[in-house]
Amino acid sequence: MKKMFLVIFFVMTFFALNTNTSKALHAWCIPDCPDDSLELLDPQTAEFTIGNCHYAADFYYRKACNQYCDIMLTRVKCIDPPPCDNISVIDLLNIAQAQIIKYCINKKIFENKYGFSCTPLNLGDCNSYWRISKGSCWHKSQNHDFSFTEPPSVSNYYGTIASCAADICCLTRYQVCRDNLNQIIVSIVEQMSTAPCPYDPNGDCVPVCGSYGN
Repeated sequence: MKKMFLVIFFVMTFFALNTNTSKALHAWCIPDCPDDSLELLDPQTAEFTIGNCHYAADFYYRKACNQYCDIMLTRVKCIDPPPCDNISVIDLLNIAQAQIIKYCINKKIFENKYGFSCTPLNLGDCNSYWRISKGSCWHKSQNHDFSFTEPPSVSNYYGTIASCAADICCLTRYQVCRDNLNQIIVSIVEQMSTAPCPYDPNGDCVPVCGSYGN
């Protein structure tokens, strides 16, 4: 119990002191395996495109209970200005999460750190060891430091989507397959929210985990 308390205290203190990170970090959302800490000193960013629009997803990772490849998604940057920010929050998160898994596989993040892989090796193989946690309620915001006179980039980005309810978490489990063309196919198996999102009269805070308990 003392060891678990120290892990929780460290994570919460780290997030409280890191004033440049999104609110989603405060919802550290570790569902189980408390002895397996997130790699807080090794933050990752997966860049991807949708059409002509560029995005970047910030996340942490951990090996959990010697069987799961866990990701905690903290923020998605919308790098390019409108109309690239017009995609819905839910659609952007779903795309970002699939891209993060593919990024981890391509970069061998878990193999390099742990000598451990959740990647199906043979054509036609699938597994369900990939999990992504995040806040259950997200909103869009504009980056007021964005410069229209400079090229958009990961450091000069137009806006973000991030958690707006730091104490409500969503856990999504994925099936990852290697098809007969050697392509990685990512699909949602199930997801669970710890609570329903609070009522937002402005409608800015969007539930992204489906119905509570589903």
